[in-house]
Amino acid sequence: MRHVQRKLVSHDPQRNAILARIRAVWRHLPRNGVLIFFDIKPIAVKAYGGRRYTSAKRLVLERYQKTRGFFYLFALYDVKQGRVRWAFYLSKDSQCVCRFMQRIRNWYPNQEVWVILDQDRAHPRKSRETRRIMRALKLHWISLPKASPDDNTVEVGYSYCSSNEVGYKVTGPVGVESSWFCRSSWISGAATATCHSQC
Repeated sequence: MRHVQRKLVSHDPQRNAILARIRAVWRHLPRNGVLIFFDIKPIAVKAYGGRRYTSAKRLVLERYQKTRGFFYLFALYDVKQGRVRWAFYLSKDSQCVCRFMQRIRNWYPNQEVWVILDQDRAHPRKSRETRRIMRALKLHWISLPKASPDDNTVEVGYSYCSSNEVGYKVTGPVGVESSWFCRSSWISGAATATCHSQC
């Protein structure tokens, strides 16, 4: 039995050119340069599976539940270090994206940073405010092709966690313990990494 791998390939005519540009940035990255992938994951507030101490012989979780709201996991993957950093926000609007970009600059205060991200409404491709803040922070960016989640390493990590039922263990208001399988299949020489980190 083999695990079926799902690959969503974008039909954006600019896809090959965009990926070629990312490869070129990676190959010519300065010694102190940083290449990171960024994405946002909405998380529904509801009961998930797991284990607990109980005298009941069987625990059954209802299939259909009432969602009590959402919060958003902002995550980045540092290709060179093989490290994941993240933070939680109550929204995924431009203001929250800008706040996370400020965190990125705080994490990498003196490095030349390239951010690879998709074309969501709050991202620099479409948001004037996000573009202004990223320019002020001297963060370079490359927008991925349309409808190409598998080109984003962070998105692949989200998919892996979902398909393999990896649970998130909340340890505090801003921290999560997790184990991610991060893969960047199209970057030549980039190794498969298992990432353990905490915000």
